[in-house]
Amino acid sequence: MEEEVLVGVEFWDLLGGKNTYDDLLKVFEEAGLELYDEIDKMENLNNSSRKISDSHLHTQIRKKEVLPNSNQVDFTNDLDVLLAEIYRVLK
Repeated sequence: MEEEVLVGVEFWDLLGGKNTYDDLLKVFEEAGLELYDEIDKMENLNNSSRKISDSHLHTQIRKKEVLPNSNQVDFTNDLDVLLAEIYRVLK
């Protein structure tokens, strides 16, 4: 599994068990309605993740690809704030 990348359903269900992805989507939907303005303010997370994804999506497919490293996708602080707000709303 060292060279595999899990996304979406596979990633979240691996972390939390079966149906975790669906449960997470429901939580985000509920919290997102109330936190829309707060989430919109997280420009760093939005801009950085968009630049990274665009650079990978708009590049011609090569025989060997290099995935972003942990420093490039470290959104720990932004996600921490977002998850704290979600927790606060749902509590």
